[in-house]
Order: sequence, then C-alpha cells, then structure tokens
Amino acid sequence: MIAGAKGAHFWDADGNDYIDYLMGYGPMILGHAYPTVIDTVTKYLVERGNVYNFGHTLEVELAEKLIQIIPSADRVAYFVGGSDATTGAIKFARAYNGREKVIRSGYHGWHDWCSHARGHLSGAAAATLSVDFNDLEGLADLFKAHPDEIACLIMEPSGQDLPQDGYLEEAKALVNANGALMIFDEVKTGFRYALGGAQEYFGVTPDMSVFGKALANGFATAVVVGQKEIMDEVSDVWVAATFHGEVSLVAAAMATIEELETKDGVAFMWNRDRNCWMVTGK
Repeated sequence: MIAGAKGAHFWDADGNDYIDYLMGYGPMILGHAYPTVIDTVTKYLVERGNVYNFGHTLEVELAEKLIQIIPSADRVAYFVGGSDATTGAIKFARAYNGREKVIRSGYHGWHDWCSHARGHLSGAAAATLSVDFNDLEGLADLFKAHPDEIACLIMEPSGQDLPQDGYLEEAKALVNANGALMIFDEVKTGFRYALGGAQEYFGVTPDMSVFGKALANGFATAVVVGQKEIMDEVSDVWVAATFHGEVSLVAAAMATIEELETKDGVAFMWNRDRNCWMVTGK
C-alpha cells in the first residue's frame, strides 16, 4: 500500500521508495504534491471556501483560459473525473442531433454506455458501437449499417498507435458528412502533445473534446469543451452535480496550466523524451 508521494517518487507503508513512472496513471504532470498547486488550492480554500449554491468567478477564469488554449473550446462544462465527462459529452451529442447510437474508439470510462463489465446495463451498452483506431473503412461501414442513427464518434486522437497520415482529418469529415459529431477524448493526451492537446499538435479540431487527468495535477476536475453552435444549443441538458466546478478543483487546474505555461512544460517533456530515445534507441 502506498503511504505517500512527493515529486516523482512514492513510498509504501514499509518505507520503501519507488519512482512513479505511471504518475498516478497520468494526472501528475508536474509531480506529486507540487508546491505551487497545493499553495494555490490552499489559498483559495482559506479565502473562499469550496462549494457554493451557484457558479463562481474562478470557473469563468478557468473557462476563459481553456478557450484561449484549446482549439475546439468555445464553451466549457465542468465535471468530476474523466468517466463523467465522457458520458456528459455523449449526452450532449445525443441531445444535439436526436440520435442514440455512438461509436467509440479507445477507453472512455466505466459507465454503462461503454463498459461491458459485470454489473453493466446491457441496454445502455447495446447502443454503443466500436471501431479500431486508424480504420476508416470500418468507420464508414458502421455509418452505412446504421444510417441516421449515430450521434457521434468519440475517440482518443492518439493512443498505442499514432494516427496515420490524414486519418484524423478524414475521420472527422466522414463523421460530419453523416450528420454526427466528432468528439476527441483527450483525458490522456491533453496537456502532453501540446498545451491545447493532441488536436493542436495534429492540427485537427473536433466538434467537442474531453479533458481531465493532467488538467489539474491530481485533482479530479474534468471538462467538456465544444464549439459554441453546439454547446449553446444543448445548454439546457441536465449535467449538473454538487461538486462540478468546486473551488479546489478549478484552482488546481488554473495553477497547473500557469505552471506549464510559465516553464514551457510541454516543450520540456518533448525534449526529455527525445533525449531518452537518443540514449536508449527506443
């Protein structure tokens, strides 16, 4: 059992020290217990408290920053955790075009619409189709088999494999030509390929996107961002919850992004990866 963590290390209950190569499965982009993030969260909690009856000013400040740096972001909706956010994006897509089926390509959480694990609601999962990454032909076949039934394709823009040349562009064109929305699940890729995510790096802007994990360096905030014509139309869709946009989560995200900008953190990570490749040849 882990007893604690600091920076790139964690230690177990017996005092053994380990390097955390997984960094909490991705969220700890700056390292565990990063001082600037912890100090910022503490400051706002002491000064403002944490949860209110209505939205607060920090939500607006973070939304303005996300709109500035993420290509697909005109509007921002707050969630807690990646699974909730991907499910929120699916709900927005279904509301926008009145269709129920979705296509997934990647891992999108534990909720019933995408999980076939024990205890899932089979009726919910039945509306979800799957396609392999980089498989344009398979994607086209799904649209042919389910005409006017598919609300969206939600996909990780990069995973175990990089997108083939032109794949993301052609996939988006195919999805939109069939009246569906393209959603990028950037829970893993966000703030790593570029500050604006893999969509910035690859130059392909989806209709909506989901960001989490590294967004707040270990705090559980997540967001769905999207183009204004879509997000404004679905603004009445019920996705509210008590802890969406709580002060600690939003403050952590603001501090994380500021630190990545100030220290050019994405460039640092790319340079570190290149140096490791030059040493190991992998």
